Amino acid sequence: MAVIQNKEVTAIDSEFSGLVWIRYSGVLKAINCKSMKTWIQEHQGSSGHLYEYWYLDVLVVDHVGNAIPEAKIFLTPANAKYPAININGKPLAQTITCDGKGKTPKGHTPFPSDKSLESIIILGSEKTSKTTEKPSYSIKASKVGYQDGEIKVSADKDWYRTDADKPIKTIKITLVSQ
Repeated sequence: MAVIQNKEVTAIDSEFSGLVWIRYSGVLKAINCKSMKTWIQEHQGSSGHLYEYWYLDVLVVDHVGNAIPEAKIFLTPANAKYPAININGKPLAQTITCDGKGKTPKGHTPFPSDKSLESIIILGSEKTSKTTEKPSYSIKASKVGYQDGEIKVSADKDWYRTDADKPIKTIKITLVSQ
């Protein structure tokens, strides 16, 4: 059993084999973590928090399924309290380019191993001893010469990746040429 009490811990690409006890004002930010059994304890009005984050892979294609390199992605949380973050845990830039650099295929948002500050991580849930919030996000894709496309997403445990660079859930946005 791991105990997180009155401090903040970030776990990335991890698998937990036992109970994680989040006490008092403890915070666990779990990015792409599997098999998490948690007990979140409240004490004198202060509750621990569990934030479960997941990598987001967006692929922008044309009407026949060809990747559109250099497409722009605009990510907007339904609630400003839950911005998307980058691999360093900082709020993400408003616009992401699907540039296909490093290991990332053309038309995709950057993969985590490319060490890009534009690798997208979204919150699947925020849990306390009493509440669970499940944020959603609007993703808009654009490219000159195409009509914009938009989709809404929410992440969950099904987005877990055994290999951070092999997406399980790819969000595909189709753009139609003008």
